[in-house]
Amino acid sequence: MKKIMLMHFFICLFACGCHNNQEKKEMTSSKDYLLQHNSVKGLVATNHQKLSGIIGDLKSYKLYLDQLENDSITSIPFALDYIQTCLLTDNVDRDSIFFLFHKKFYAITSSLNDSLNTKYKFLVNQIEYDSSTVELKSFENNLAVCGIGIYSTDGTYYLDAIPDFLYNTFKNRVSEGLVEFLYIRKEELKQGFSQDAAMLISFEDLYQRVKRWENFLKNYPNTVYNSEAISYFETYLVTLMTGMDNSKIFDFQYNSLLPEINTLYENIIKDEPISATTEIISSYYTFLARHDFKENDSIQIFLKMNGL
Repeated sequence: MKKIMLMHFFICLFACGCHNNQEKKEMTSSKDYLLQHNSVKGLVATNHQKLSGIIGDLKSYKLYLDQLENDSITSIPFALDYIQTCLLTDNVDRDSIFFLFHKKFYAITSSLNDSLNTKYKFLVNQIEYDSSTVELKSFENNLAVCGIGIYSTDGTYYLDAIPDFLYNTFKNRVSEGLVEFLYIRKEELKQGFSQDAAMLISFEDLYQRVKRWENFLKNYPNTVYNSEAISYFETYLVTLMTGMDNSKIFDFQYNSLLPEINTLYENIIKDEPISATTEIISSYYTFLARHDFKENDSIQIFLKMNGL
């Protein structure tokens, strides 16, 4: 019975595809629904009725996602609604289901990002000069329903996930390791990392991020986001060892390691004697000591030799 219901759903979805595409063309050609107040919520409510009574699994969810277009913002709440309506909370494939949603989420966000400074350039101008317009507020509200916010860096506006959207939405639907991953990322996104080639956090806070990701990899070595966790760990560790263009670890005049960074390295070696991070920092400290704690061309060789 469940299989029959699923087959009926996808047949209807396919049969309505051309009609829905025509409706969308008419809608966007007359007036963009992203600029209409609460229009995304209305579209989601209509779509929700189609999901009533369906019991799905990982395979059916993948098929459902394949039907959702990457250039439509409503694909995000549609994909989320399927999870919440048709899939069990303790589904054995719950992390894989999130992985598929996450991939779709950023594919759609990336697609919409491409049009932010073309199709929606007039809204970007409104952010700069008149942020109280009805169109801009509707655009922001509709994006927020989908977990997306408008941000800026280096004078450029872009779209990205609202920091706590994924964590708040999935914290009761994924494994313990994935909950921890989402929590860490939520906190980091809220705090920020860099802007205009300068760090937004202190080097001590940066070290705490390195430690947190090292502990995560040790406690949850088999999550579906293991490679991403490794990437965050290595990115923060390399930054701890090299700084940024506008957040130097070496004195500009003498190219000498800054005293506060020297002290930080010494405290790391003293306070955390047994860890992968401390092992690398200790070796790096010894390496810098051989060069009188001066910036030098061999630093890149050291990083490469340590797989960084």
